[in-house]
Amino acid sequence: MKNNSQKILFLEKQYLRYTHIMLFVIPMMVMGIFSLVKFSDLMSVLMFSPVTVIAPFIVFTGNITTKVQSDGVYYRFFPLHLSYRRIPPESIKNFYIKSFDSIKRLRWEWSRSHKHTFKPKGYTFQEWGKGMMIEVNNGSDILLGTKKPKEFLEALESITQND
Repeated sequence: MKNNSQKILFLEKQYLRYTHIMLFVIPMMVMGIFSLVKFSDLMSVLMFSPVTVIAPFIVFTGNITTKVQSDGVYYRFFPLHLSYRRIPPESIKNFYIKSFDSIKRLRWEWSRSHKHTFKPKGYTFQEWGKGMMIEVNNGSDILLGTKKPKEFLEALESITQND
């Protein structure tokens, strides 16, 4: 959904730059490339292709873009989301700044699931910090990590007061 005529009230782009993830992915890439060169059989190709191609692509290009326009909140987790997800202002029930620890949250989400199906309800590249919790009318909630929580809050207040 492209709408370039809307005024952008808030824009933030965060990049995936966790050192500990890089320390895991780079050795896996080296092992994968070594296995492909050394063994070059079908099993090696099938085992290490996702690690040597997909994981580094996600790690080195991963970013979250969050923007607030007068017609809603848009967020995109590139490269997993190619287009923006939109939350219209009329479907926002409540929103507030929330402190979080993403490792604890992931553990809680996993343990609370009955069938152990993991469905993340938030996007952040911060291990801990602040985010904007947006409660939507359909009962779901979305946590969007931000390094500018007050600006994000002001932008959300401006679009929800117009309704």
